[in-house]
Amino acid sequence: MIGFILSIILLLILGPIIAWAYKRKLRKINKDASVLLGILIMVLFWTFGILCYLNIINFGSFGTGKEIMWNFPFNLGINPYTSGNLDVYAIFIFLSYPFWYLWGLERGYDWVGRRPHQEGITFLLRMNKPGQEYPKDREEMK
Repeated sequence: MIGFILSIILLLILGPIIAWAYKRKLRKINKDASVLLGILIMVLFWTFGILCYLNIINFGSFGTGKEIMWNFPFNLGINPYTSGNLDVYAIFIFLSYPFWYLWGLERGYDWVGRRPHQEGITFLLRMNKPGQEYPKDREEMK
């Protein structure tokens, strides 16, 4: 999206959200939903990121696309026109987007579980009723 740092933070946040939605609803609709959403998210982030970096999307008085991509949301003071080889680093950062998303997705699966009968780490926070042996979503499996 806008800024390399903000894009990585958003990908790390979107991963667990997609994992939670996949476990709750999306798995029933399509078992490949997390893959399809991941591809859609990568296409969106790459498209807007590259268009911003090449200054095709104009931000007016905020600066050029390269300045915004390197310095937003924190003003890091990086001048992309005097610093050499930043284009090569930008390519590596763009290529690392799927890994950030997948890392966030796996942390989400660790937190909520991958399949409907799995609990993940949230199992530790769940309070069962007295005498209840299984969580509600496992009762159907008995």
